[in-house]
Amino acid sequence: MRQTAAYAAFARLLIVALLFVIAFAEQATAQSKLKSGPSLSSLPCRKGDSFFTHMPTQLGALSAIVPLGNVNPAAHTLPTRHIYAYPKMATPGDVSTAITIPVRAPGRLEIVVIEFHPDSLDWSLHLKPCKDISLYFFHVQTLVPKIAAAVGNIADGGVKLTDFTAKPVSIMVTPGQLLGHAKIFDMGIHDFRKSPLPFVNPARYAVDFPKLFAAFPGLAADPIAQKLAKLIVPQALFNRCPIDYFRPKLRSVLEARLADYDGEPPASGKPLCYSHMQDVPGTAQGNWFSDINPNHDALFAEERAVALITWNVNPTVQLFSLNENVPGFTSGLLEAAAQPNDVNSAFEFPVREGPQRINRRFAEIKDDAIYCYDLVRVHRGGPRLEAVILIAVSDGPGGPRSKLTLELVKAAGCPAVKEPWTFSGQAATYYR
Repeated sequence: MRQTAAYAAFARLLIVALLFVIAFAEQATAQSKLKSGPSLSSLPCRKGDSFFTHMPTQLGALSAIVPLGNVNPAAHTLPTRHIYAYPKMATPGDVSTAITIPVRAPGRLEIVVIEFHPDSLDWSLHLKPCKDISLYFFHVQTLVPKIAAAVGNIADGGVKLTDFTAKPVSIMVTPGQLLGHAKIFDMGIHDFRKSPLPFVNPARYAVDFPKLFAAFPGLAADPIAQKLAKLIVPQALFNRCPIDYFRPKLRSVLEARLADYDGEPPASGKPLCYSHMQDVPGTAQGNWFSDINPNHDALFAEERAVALITWNVNPTVQLFSLNENVPGFTSGLLEAAAQPNDVNSAFEFPVREGPQRINRRFAEIKDDAIYCYDLVRVHRGGPRLEAVILIAVSDGPGGPRSKLTLELVKAAGCPAVKEPWTFSGQAATYYR
């Protein structure tokens, strides 16, 4: 009897041990799946754009997806090259009350770089389905434990780049796999298979890595930093709308959610996801830079740039994207209810159709005359600008219509400015 009991106890111990071994093996297998498998980042990309088969987040939890080309001066004075996923908000329109939503892998991907940003306490993930396409998520607040464990200590094998740390990794993820959680997150894609976007001066957006590293000699000799740079440095010439890379049915569902951040109005551009490239050659429309030298301006000089563009949600609306670095532009030119930081804003105005020189669409300005803009206010019903904006395009170092002159003049409206309109010594000059 005692012998039978002993055998039974031994059998129970053996079963527990076997279960432990099986559990350990399953955990090890799960970890190996995260870290092993063929390197997708080295494989050639197949033809076509239908790479993604799963939603990147819980669609029902979204307030809206904001199309390409959003502006948010001063850091995003130029139209942004990624879309934004805005969750529903406890108080509609108040982004501080946004709920937390999941961030998921939309397809079979390899995470190749993880960034940690201590100032915002969030993560950026760079993923590749193949060699010449890169997907990225910005502002992921937390990583799920499996991903965090595979990354390990971000400083171990990582490189500190300006105000964040980046680490090369090779983590395979499956379609629909949970990667982390976020409030508002960005989603973008580079596609190096396609021709560069037709900016007026592509040199503003091209990346010359030797020259880039010359500006950061402390990193130039670091092979990890050089590897990372080619994976994470923004390359606006090759950004496309990530929604275009989903299978047709999913793409249609995602496009239906394109709108401004609070869900209104729905997007009406063509295409609906719009574009961050708004340059129209020979006109005032597009991006303008204060520096004549084009090297890396789109990387480092947004705060010294302006953009004269159409709204990425409703392109019938024209916007000045301005910031506090515009000479002579202070909060004193805004109505009393304005906040000092309102100088960093997109400004709208009522468009006037026809041949007159007041409030014309930017793409219609094709001569060197001075044009005036009045009844200007912060976009979407914000404070009034108690000034007019004078602009003119003319020939510059970059060729015909490659120079923009812009000045803010305190006045009640364009008719109150004595004609002929002229610029003073306070006018700002920008270049393509």
